Amino acid sequence: MATIRDQFLSEMCDALSTDRKLNSCDRDMQFFIEMQKKRVRDKGLWLDYDFTRGGTDSRGKEMPNVWEDGYYFAKMWMGSASYRLVLKKDGKVIYKKRKNVNVPIIVMDAIKGAPIGDDIYVCPNCAHPAKIKDLTQGCPYCDTKFKMDELYPKVTNFNMVRDYSDVLWDLVPWLIFGILAGVVAAVTLVVVMVCWLASGHQASDMAVAMFISAARLVVALPFIIVFGVFMVGFAVEMIKTVILLVTFSSHKYFEMEMKKYGQEYMSHFFMSKLVSKLKTVIFCDEPGELPFYTGGPLPAEMKDIVDIFFRGAVDYKKVFLEGNIAHVDADVYTEIVSEKNGRAKKRERIFHVRMMKNVDRPLKMTFSVTKFMCEGCGASFDATKNKHCPFCGSEYKVENEDWVIESIA
Repeated sequence: MATIRDQFLSEMCDALSTDRKLNSCDRDMQFFIEMQKKRVRDKGLWLDYDFTRGGTDSRGKEMPNVWEDGYYFAKMWMGSASYRLVLKKDGKVIYKKRKNVNVPIIVMDAIKGAPIGDDIYVCPNCAHPAKIKDLTQGCPYCDTKFKMDELYPKVTNFNMVRDYSDVLWDLVPWLIFGILAGVVAAVTLVVVMVCWLASGHQASDMAVAMFISAARLVVALPFIIVFGVFMVGFAVEMIKTVILLVTFSSHKYFEMEMKKYGQEYMSHFFMSKLVSKLKTVIFCDEPGELPFYTGGPLPAEMKDIVDIFFRGAVDYKKVFLEGNIAHVDADVYTEIVSEKNGRAKKRERIFHVRMMKNVDRPLKMTFSVTKFMCEGCGASFDATKNKHCPFCGSEYKVENEDWVIESIA
């Protein structure tokens, strides 16, 4: 896991600022990064991530928890890094962030079977042999498209949590400011006192005592204010972290409800799909053309979003059944960066998302790779990225195979 974690962080450094291909993450993540890159470039922006070793545990470690269902298992790799984000417009930096973070990375793998990416598969259309891993984007000879399961292991999700080991360093500039403010205030008070004495006033014992008390207060006040503001900010961050942790109590509820409908869905597996699909829909210029989105037009403000940080928390609010369609309502906790007219701003955002899927279709418990054919005209096209057949216009019902987003608010 250490190897795939290092490879993933290395690839993410160049994911949006270059055309480097991502090999360590699953296809859902690759798709939303592709859409995000287009959004950034269409707006005339330059966005770059940078992960370097830093923090309290830069080597990282595999966490003991293992989540699994009948087919997949997921493990978390936790390690710290020094993180930097830079957003530019016309060569000018309009937003930047730098801090030490803990980076939890979810790595998914299949329980049964050895890796088969290097196995040979003969294209049923042109009969050319190719490695299965080379067919994920279609046959390299005739461009026939395939429906296939993910070639695990892959990174399916990641988020960033503040590494509080550097909190004291954040306090240093504020303390320096407090010292300078105290010195300036003390000097000002001394000057006032000297001027007062020079004007012929007598320094009584009471006046001297009052001066000393005022000097102490003036010098100490900046420290009190700075430390108080810092502690309030620290407390707010702690409260936000606790709120995120509370959402994990809903994950068991989600898994138990899905079992009622004969669906073994690990919450981490579903969460990865939900977050990736959400980001793809938001970054896509025409979300209505995506095969896994059936909702209406998105609010105009979402067109300004250029980056979405998943904060590691999904709160499953409700699971219910209508006919053979299961619906899931969930809140996704994020931090977004938006740009409009050359000005960027960051804020926290909770997306309210509803997903649906046909539960009459059983889960496939073995790896499969098959040629995709349009039910209308028999043509082959990439049904993971297109809702309608480009040849005859027939609609592909993804909800029969996978989860679909019904609405985003």
